[in-house]
Amino acid sequence: MPYKPCGLFIVFAALCLMPIGCTNNVSGVETTNGVTVVATSGSIEGTAPPFANIYLFDTSYIPYINSGTGIATAADANGLFRILAAPGAYNVLALNPYYDEAGVISPAVINGESDNSSQTKRMQRVGSLRGSVLNGSVEGGSTLVYLSGAGYYCVVNGSGTFSFNMVAPGPYRLCAALLHENGSATIEPKRDVPVIIEPGKELFVGEIDF
Repeated sequence: MPYKPCGLFIVFAALCLMPIGCTNNVSGVETTNGVTVVATSGSIEGTAPPFANIYLFDTSYIPYINSGTGIATAADANGLFRILAAPGAYNVLALNPYYDEAGVISPAVINGESDNSSQTKRMQRVGSLRGSVLNGSVEGGSTLVYLSGAGYYCVVNGSGTFSFNMVAPGPYRLCAALLHENGSATIEPKRDVPVIIEPGKELFVGEIDF
């Protein structure tokens, strides 16, 4: 999610940089105040805090079922990073492993042309989100709760609670869907609501009913 969303998928390499869990805590000293992303004809590159974890997701990415593109890398000792990707719109997340701050650029667009587009986002204190699921559907089973276009997710068995820590501030779409395991995981979207994560604050979204 480094942070611990409940998991995510990576297309070109195992996403071992991002832990598999719903919570996480890190501490330390910030070394830069922002993340800069430049979208070229076939890559996303920029600067971030040295050794920051960098994640790229297409804007409709669904974690756990591995729908879409998710790529992880790390900035080097100078804060430089580069990710090769096909043309499209992406969310780029930088997480400082030494402090509880993050920066997210949404969307960063690779348009397949030679012109570069640059964006800079200030690093901010991370926020968190929590709520609960009441699964009273006749099918029962599990519920996948996730932030669309990001790597944060939890799988709730039956009814129960979920929480995401170390969430970069900004707008997201919180989705909850019934999860079916029939050889491969599939979902049926049931809930989709906009949420805004504020720096250093916890957002309580209440109960999601099925």
